[in-house]
Amino acid sequence: MTLKFSCPCTTGQPQTEAMQRFATEVHQLTNGAITVDLFPNGSLLSETVEFEGLQKDSVDIAYAAPDVFAPQAQAMEILLTPYMFTSWSQVQSTFNSQYGQQLVQLAVQKLGVRPLDIQDLGARELDLTVTKHINTPADMAGIKLRMPPGPYWAKLGAAMGAQVTPVAFNEIYLALQTGTVQGQDNPVATDIANKFYEVTKQLVLTNHVFSPVMPTINESVWQKLSTSEQQAIVKAFQDADTWADQQVQNTQDAGIALMKQHGMQVYSPDVKAFQSAVLKSFLCDPTWTSPFLPGMLQSVEQSTGAVVPTC
Repeated sequence: MTLKFSCPCTTGQPQTEAMQRFATEVHQLTNGAITVDLFPNGSLLSETVEFEGLQKDSVDIAYAAPDVFAPQAQAMEILLTPYMFTSWSQVQSTFNSQYGQQLVQLAVQKLGVRPLDIQDLGARELDLTVTKHINTPADMAGIKLRMPPGPYWAKLGAAMGAQVTPVAFNEIYLALQTGTVQGQDNPVATDIANKFYEVTKQLVLTNHVFSPVMPTINESVWQKLSTSEQQAIVKAFQDADTWADQQVQNTQDAGIALMKQHGMQVYSPDVKAFQSAVLKSFLCDPTWTSPFLPGMLQSVEQSTGAVVPTC
């Protein structure tokens, strides 16, 4: 069997090399029974249609962020609630909990796809072309901030005080360069891999989202695999994701140092001011919290120590 694995990720990102490590290990563990063809850089399907392609068998495996599940399984977005988590280990623990596994089954039942593991892309920061010092959400007023397409990202950007402008991932560099947008948010490792430091002036360490993606397989493909093949795929993803998670951590400090070498200002704002505004926007919105699994929000709040806002 040959499986097609698609990703918009670019050369140099830990996510991309993790794909290669996964493909190699699966081939070894199955004694050559499964070959994985890799399609990074959106070379098979663009970011905007990739998840639909995963559901319709145009591709067998893809990295899927929680927000792409939202139209049919909004409960998955608890993993992306900004400032709910203060470390990557908290996100992992939630995914591996009983509630996390209920989310997996929800995806299988409603979307026909199966998340197999979870991978860290790093904490998302603000990367801006403007020189204005940013300390609170009020300082973001009027700044055109690129966010990924979708209602979640629009809500987040607005809660952080910005004027949201959706732009596809592969168009970010040009949009920053031409002034179509004045900022974007991504983990440092992604900023470095895509050389956004060439066209921006400051990095604001907001740490607003610990950004996860889930290696996800089409459920009909999954059911065609033997138990041993399923186990091999899960193990290979766990190994590749563990490697990628460590790479993200290792490159954080080096990436910040490189940005400083290119003349960028790097600093932390009043994170509590951002946290208060963003959590209030999300947790005081019943359309955001009501789809969560019963008891899950309370469980996550207790385990992460997130401060529940007064609504």
